[in-house]
Amino acid sequence: MGKSASIIGKRAIWLAGAMAVALPSTTAYAQETAAPTSSGALPDDIVVTASKRSELLSKTPIALTVLTPDALDDRGASRVEDLTTSIPNTQLFYVATGGVQLSIRGVSTNQNNEFGNPAAAFHINGVYEPRPEGINGVLYDVERVEVLRGPQGTLYGRNATVGSINVITAIPKNELEAAGDISYGNFNDLQLRGMVNVPVSDTFAVRAAVLYHSNDGYQHAGDVGNYAKADEIAARITALWRPSDSFSWQIEADYFRNQGVPQLAELSVLPAGTKRFRQEVDTPGFVSTRAWAVRSRMELNFAPDWSLSYVAGYGKLKGRSQYDMDGTDQPLHINRYIRDQDHWSHELNLSYDSERLKVLAGAFYFKERPDTLLNQDNGVFDFRGVYPNLTYQNESYAFFGQATYSLTNAVRVTGGIRYSHDRSKLDRAVSYFCPAGTEYTYTMDPPDASCGTFGVSGPRNEAWDKINWKVGIDADLGPTTLAYATVSTGYKAGVLVVSNVVPPARPETAINYEVGIKTRLFNDHLQLNASAFWMDYKDLQVSTLFAPLGSGGIVEGINNVGKARSRGVEIEYIWAPTSDDRISGFVSYLDAKYLRYPDANDYQLDPDFGVLTDNSGNRLTFAPKWSGRVSYSHTFHIGEGTLVPMASLYYQTAIFLRPFNLAADRQKGYTKSDFTLTYNAPDERYSVEAFVHNIENKKVATMQFNYELPVLRYYSEPRTYGVRVGFKF
Repeated sequence: MGKSASIIGKRAIWLAGAMAVALPSTTAYAQETAAPTSSGALPDDIVVTASKRSELLSKTPIALTVLTPDALDDRGASRVEDLTTSIPNTQLFYVATGGVQLSIRGVSTNQNNEFGNPAAAFHINGVYEPRPEGINGVLYDVERVEVLRGPQGTLYGRNATVGSINVITAIPKNELEAAGDISYGNFNDLQLRGMVNVPVSDTFAVRAAVLYHSNDGYQHAGDVGNYAKADEIAARITALWRPSDSFSWQIEADYFRNQGVPQLAELSVLPAGTKRFRQEVDTPGFVSTRAWAVRSRMELNFAPDWSLSYVAGYGKLKGRSQYDMDGTDQPLHINRYIRDQDHWSHELNLSYDSERLKVLAGAFYFKERPDTLLNQDNGVFDFRGVYPNLTYQNESYAFFGQATYSLTNAVRVTGGIRYSHDRSKLDRAVSYFCPAGTEYTYTMDPPDASCGTFGVSGPRNEAWDKINWKVGIDADLGPTTLAYATVSTGYKAGVLVVSNVVPPARPETAINYEVGIKTRLFNDHLQLNASAFWMDYKDLQVSTLFAPLGSGGIVEGINNVGKARSRGVEIEYIWAPTSDDRISGFVSYLDAKYLRYPDANDYQLDPDFGVLTDNSGNRLTFAPKWSGRVSYSHTFHIGEGTLVPMASLYYQTAIFLRPFNLAADRQKGYTKSDFTLTYNAPDERYSVEAFVHNIENKKVATMQFNYELPVLRYYSEPRTYGVRVGFKF
């Protein structure tokens, strides 16, 4: 008891000091400072569903960033990975198979296939999405994107250890609407977006939206054609039936197809006479991904203060890809990746909402069944490796409840608990070692008979259980100020490694201590949301290469590295000195490091696995100490239309791309600037916009590979610019 009290006390002192530095006497300062003569310059408060019930953003006691469609357009964000510069302590970046990886508050995983779990949960309209390959096609015709930071172990549960990204698409309305835009930019980048909303009757409406995106690619790879080439189509149709005030049913179906070319993993150190994004390679690249999904939500208000909702979803993803993995014009390393997966989820929520007591209780079930095959040509050792995954599935169920009780009109307490059960099952997995030149096919079939087998494993079956909880208190310090403090836990399921000689990775757990404040000051001219957090991680899961004792070989997989800590401060602000001027952005401080990470091996420096290093004390990957964004816009009134220039600057300090924290692992700090100039016609019937993103043309490393190869990196997009014309009626 004494040790626990000491730990909590230490964290409480740090959090109090961090908030005191971040927001010194905010409310008192607001009361003592004269308010401007004008009022109401800030945008209206936003209704969010981060707590699985509708409430105002300013009254939600969670570290939460909300991006509206206008905010996404201002940032040129057409894909999830474009959000890095928009959210405090959040990094999103591209992976070669067509998906995205996510780091929140310094915690991430570089294992995005079925043998690992994402670092944060993705949800689309409340439906859990286990794999990120189809996610990039959803950022069009959305109502908002909610990014929750910190463990969400009570309400969201599954793999929400560091947070959740919730995409809420636009819902059908009872009025006829249509909107669309077309943009064209450098690299022959063409994007078309369209939407039509049709009220079929007083109780039934349908909304359809479509996106098309293509370009020539910005990485010139010699005779094999360009890499980083877009060819994407996404479509969604949503129906809403509301026969009475007490019942509604929303159902949607969407489709995403990507037939572009992945980004090229380039040499970190360029050969003499070459330039970034201009490397000769020998392997043409391609991605062929198709994703289908159906999601349904029924809501019934069956009594005063009582409601019941049922959310269900099904998704299927089929994909193939090929890409060069040595960054040279020699056939040293080629990857071919095949995926075929299905997933299902069901969630039932029972809500009670009275003036003093709000309760949410629910049950959740999820199942996925993925098949995966990785085919590698290795010219260094003159072989072809085929690594299939057969009959693999993950299954999860949970029961949860959370209640908020108003002690007074201004003070509320919250408590929540969730029980989770996860199970992974592998009937059989076989890897093949084939002679160089063996014929390959893009199917799940076994390779040529000349191939020998190795690494045969299965059957294997592992299960994990965990109880998560949350306690918190929040209080209204004034009509427009909310303060809160929470302690919450998170859990990420264990991982069944596809090797009989490697034990399963234990579940990753976290406990988060957080305080925050949300306020509007100076007669509604300044909005500040600030939080300070201290997160302790145990059994942090890291994807790495290692040589298990007695295995006689090298294994890639997930293992537990011990303990880690992440603490920091996040401040988001909007200042509107006049009704025509707006300054907004955020400032983040992050201190994230491994507390215990012994016996790590750097394959690049020690290919024989003879030397182990201790990464304890090193910074977590993708964890800049400082990051921030500032944007300024001014509205010029031209008749009944408007002309709005907007400039923004993003800055972050250096990060490490690998946990070894070597000089070769470092991406130095950088800035990225954007500028848009938008004309909106009267009643916003049409608009014309000119834009330029990444004015500095910075090519920032987002991922690094250091095994069996020269050091390779993926890099973010170069400077892009163009024009967009839109309409709506």
